[in-house]
Amino acid sequence: MTSILRSGAAMVLGVVIFVGFLFFLILNNFSDKLLSADFYNDTIAAEDTYNRIYDEVLVDEELLDKTEEFLGDIQVVNHQDIVDLMREIMPPAYIQAQVEAAIERTIAYVNEDVDELDVYVELAEPLRNVKTVMFAYIDGRIDELLVEDP
Repeated sequence: MTSILRSGAAMVLGVVIFVGFLFFLILNNFSDKLLSADFYNDTIAAEDTYNRIYDEVLVDEELLDKTEEFLGDIQVVNHQDIVDLMREIMPPAYIQAQVEAAIERTIAYVNEDVDELDVYVELAEPLRNVKTVMFAYIDGRIDELLVEDP
């Protein structure tokens, strides 16, 4: 009788230890990944997000008004022109640097490395680029016009 009781207790204890160890491994694995900025940065980069912003997001019908407003409400003829202009104004490398910095600041806050959460995207550089890029675009469009004799 005691051997059956010992076997049952050993099996229950073994299951409890196994489940506890499994829970520890899962929790440790998730916390290592979820509290690491590299996990998020690598995931975003692997999905080609920084290029998809131009090809899919900024030309989406719902955001087209905001994109045109960002371009100074200048009528841009086609999709490719919008993509090219936005790439000049705000290059993918710039967006990547801003996103990665924001992720690192957020993870530092979650890990309690800093006391305040400061998440922002610095837009001073792209806003400085708008005027130059758009005037160059307008000049190019004017140069493409055919001159007609009256």
